[in-house]
Amino acid sequence: MAQSEQNDEKIIQLLNQLPKVTDQRPKEEIYRNIKKQMSKTKPKRTIFIPAISTFAGLLVVLLLFPVIFQKSPTDLLMKKEIKESAESHDANISLYSAKERAKTDMENEEEKMNAAQNFDVADLKTAAYEEDGFKVYTYGVLTADYAEAIPVSVIDPVSNEDWLTRMKDVSKTLDDPRYGLQNMDPFINSIRIDDPATARIIIDSSNRYLLDNGNVLKKLVQYTFKNTNIKTVHFTDEDGNKVEDGHYGEIPDEAISETSQKAYFLYKGDAEISYIVPDNSDVNTLQDAIEKMDEAQSDYLLPLIPENVQLEVQTGESKVATIRFKNSFELLEGDQEENMRMIEGLLLTAKEFGFEFVQFENLSQEEWQGFNFSQPIKVPIAPNVLN
Repeated sequence: MAQSEQNDEKIIQLLNQLPKVTDQRPKEEIYRNIKKQMSKTKPKRTIFIPAISTFAGLLVVLLLFPVIFQKSPTDLLMKKEIKESAESHDANISLYSAKERAKTDMENEEEKMNAAQNFDVADLKTAAYEEDGFKVYTYGVLTADYAEAIPVSVIDPVSNEDWLTRMKDVSKTLDDPRYGLQNMDPFINSIRIDDPATARIIIDSSNRYLLDNGNVLKKLVQYTFKNTNIKTVHFTDEDGNKVEDGHYGEIPDEAISETSQKAYFLYKGDAEISYIVPDNSDVNTLQDAIEKMDEAQSDYLLPLIPENVQLEVQTGESKVATIRFKNSFELLEGDQEENMRMIEGLLLTAKEFGFEFVQFENLSQEEWQGFNFSQPIKVPIAPNVLN
């Protein structure tokens, strides 16, 4: 059987299953109603055409409106991406700015801490200390105004050259005008070494002016040979004859002293830098020397210890001197360079009385500028290192 016939038969079966519908109205009534409907005037078509046209026009406008007045989906996506990118960029800028501000704040804080410590990191030491692989050469020199003979030092790597040859070569450092020193070549070039313990100064026309003040010549010799093996210095002419100064007769030999029993003071001349130098007069004890160090000795020898600082000294048979501050002293307060000059002045003064170490007490800082004050501090070799 064909498929279509089967479908028709199935439809007929379904229709037969529907409930039967009967119309109980008389045939006349049915006919009358039909006639009545047919007699009604048909509506004019022109009435509906404008309404349909208007509806169609509105429909077209509504369909075209998104195209005309709105961005395309691609434009909207691009706009969204641009907005998100801008927001991300702004966020990155804000994050970067925040990090930079934080970094700047940290750097400013570190600078404030360094300033509060008054440059404690900087090496303010002016004296020469023992150091492996280096040798200290000390020179007696005259200041540019001839006001004072002072000791200065140069640190140089250990050399195989003999002491005198290397000492003369290193002395070229003294020529720097910043140091405010006289040209000392006439004095340095006049030195001769007769034996390991004896030296001579050859007096000639180039350095005879040094005889005008015997005390100056004596200081130059003492400062120059103090940290050497030389024990005695003679003054002769080129032929080895004794020299007279014209005022006091023959110049006597100079015995080199390991200790001078002098206090140290601050020398301020016309130079850019200051020097720590020994006093001109001797005293009996370290306590006596330290008590002098808070008073000026002249217009150019100024105190190294502030007036409000009081010190007590304890000494014994050992090579260690104890210097105690009566009131706790804050090394990080005030002028750091002045504090360093005070500490080094005390160390150098202690050395002039034969002490090899100084134990400081009642300092607020246990460690400062490379010093460990919890243990005795070794005295310097010599003052006034020229950098």
